[in-house]
Amino acid sequence: MRRVLVMAAFLVLVLVVTGGYFGWAIDEASSSARTVIVWDGGYELTVHVSSEAGPLRSVECRTYGRAEAAEKDLEWVPPLEESYPGRVVEEPFLGDPIKLYVNTSGRVWLGREMSRFQSRALAVIGRFMDDRWFGKVVGIPDKLVSREIWVVLP
Repeated sequence: MRRVLVMAAFLVLVLVVTGGYFGWAIDEASSSARTVIVWDGGYELTVHVSSEAGPLRSVECRTYGRAEAAEKDLEWVPPLEESYPGRVVEEPFLGDPIKLYVNTSGRVWLGREMSRFQSRALAVIGRFMDDRWFGKVVGIPDKLVSREIWVVLP
């Protein structure tokens, strides 16, 4: 009888240790499967600007997440300031293409892209020699499609 109790206790101990090990191994595997990688970055967008109304003194380009925000911002155009990522001021504007940084971010799970975001709207503001200005909102193409756009200001 004593021998049966010892063997039963040993068997229970083996099952507990083995079950604990497999439970830990399964938890580790599932936690790595739950891992989501969040990334941030960006790319360089080339903007070709021209005007039908005459030469431009300066051109400013600003990126926005949504077109509505860009249109609202064009209601009041502040004076020219220094450039920063996502905003470029060319003064004097010589007609050369403007290069600016477009923000991107996304999530990856198990090597698959689950979501991707990039700035979707570009406000282009042209100031003419007589201090008149005109602003236009254009869409930014997906970086996988094109990294160049052409904008004609009236």
